[in-house]
Amino acid sequence: VIFNYVLLNHHDSVKGSILSARTNPSVRQELIIGLQRRFVLVGLACFFMSPFVFVFLLVYIFYRYAEEIRYRPGTLLGAREWTPYARWQFREFNEPVHVFQRRLASSYLPASQYMANHQNPVVTVIARFASFLIGAVLALMV
Repeated sequence: VIFNYVLLNHHDSVKGSILSARTNPSVRQELIIGLQRRFVLVGLACFFMSPFVFVFLLVYIFYRYAEEIRYRPGTLLGAREWTPYARWQFREFNEPVHVFQRRLASSYLPASQYMANHQNPVVTVIARFASFLIGAVLALMV
């Protein structure tokens, strides 16, 4: 929608062909000023909408991860543990508890390295908001 407003609606006719006024060199400065105004307008709109988007993203994160934060507070920020089912599958038949605990302790480093290869959804949402905010500020500077 923004791309259409800024670029396409002001350069094409209804049929999709370039308007003859756009090819005239005498109107070039007027077209440049109009394009700059539209960029500034869209940048200001993004800047003024960013607090609302920020609040929306905070509420979204809260509602999406509230149950996990409440019942498993350590798992959200990187502290991982084996589920009971995984422990049951991982444990060998008649394995002593102390040997099993030692095997579990030695498995945390490779498991953490494996999980580091995958994206954390919280970091992804924060990164998207940061890119939106930086884009809005840069649009104002241009």
